[in-house]
Amino acid sequence: MRPMLLFALTACFSPQSDNGAPAPDPSPVVQAQRPAPLSVQMVKPAERDPKWANARCNDGTPFGYTLRRTQSKAWVVRLGGGYFCDDGATRCSARAAHYTTPPPTADGSKPPPQATGLHGRTEADNPLFHDANFVVAHYCSSDFWLGEDTERQATTGDPERGWYFAGRNNIDAMLGSLKTLGLDDSDPQTHVLVVGASAGGIGLVGNLDAFGAALPNGVEGGRVKAIHDGAWRIRPPEAYKSVWPGDKWGPFHKACAAHMTLTGENPNDCGYSSIVWPWVNRSKIPTLVQMSSEDHAAFPKHKAGDADFVALWTSITHTELSALPSVFSVAKPYHTLAFTKDLYRGPPGKSFGDSVQRFWETGEPEMALMGYEDPSNAAP
Repeated sequence: MRPMLLFALTACFSPQSDNGAPAPDPSPVVQAQRPAPLSVQMVKPAERDPKWANARCNDGTPFGYTLRRTQSKAWVVRLGGGYFCDDGATRCSARAAHYTTPPPTADGSKPPPQATGLHGRTEADNPLFHDANFVVAHYCSSDFWLGEDTERQATTGDPERGWYFAGRNNIDAMLGSLKTLGLDDSDPQTHVLVVGASAGGIGLVGNLDAFGAALPNGVEGGRVKAIHDGAWRIRPPEAYKSVWPGDKWGPFHKACAAHMTLTGENPNDCGYSSIVWPWVNRSKIPTLVQMSSEDHAAFPKHKAGDADFVALWTSITHTELSALPSVFSVAKPYHTLAFTKDLYRGPPGKSFGDSVQRFWETGEPEMALMGYEDPSNAAP
């Protein structure tokens, strides 16, 4: 029987975004070595090998990711968030520039450091991963990491030339280039944690099979795990249902969408987490879900002050999350936790960071649902 921690939990999903006190002894995988970083660099795959030429941001400039290398065998890969655009309800012309073009740092140069939550670089702030190899994939495709464009598409983002929506291409190029930069799936000591926060969580689901294909030995050996942070999308009652064009630039999950099409159902429904989750389970990559039942980024803004609606949303979230093997959820308003100062916020042993540690070290299923019965007993 899986452990159940009934104190207070839940996270979120937002149009813009995607962290505490020390936890117990860190993972044995990381604990064995505490080296200083060997290097920190910006990697732009398309500038290193023409086979990755399709790894592009919206404006056509090369996609890039930050790589922090150490001597550790642990790797953390972060898929960045920042919602998307479809030129319907969300105009591409309104996208902030940093979501459509790569960081100004040149390929091979040292980018500015990131040091919050799982990015933390001290053992006190980040006992599990402060010395791990770290990859931060810069989200600049505005497509939830789902597009595979090799040609420009018409959009208000650039009415004259159009944009590329190539998130899937970017992930493929990242995984391929990482193999040349030290990520060794053949090494039985290599452990990988993939984290998708906010929009990155949707991209995580949509590309989980790509991670499995790139890391087959790690998946088979139980050495690849994932965190879905603040991106759970509930299936609402019919009265509140609407077609959400999040899959405009690519399917939410290719196999799920193909199945829905074959059976005469709507492939757009693969955007509901409870529907797509059977395909997540088939990936054989254990996934810890973190979601707030009152994440105002996840439900219609005009309903945020409607107590009855919030209660209904909380109830559905609780029901759907209760069916998962590994969950952290607090019934309080918040969004993501993995890369925020709130990673270890809460009583000892009850923070999201503590759940991450147990998930990483043992992989045993654990349901941590906090604050649903007693609102005063919530961690974040």
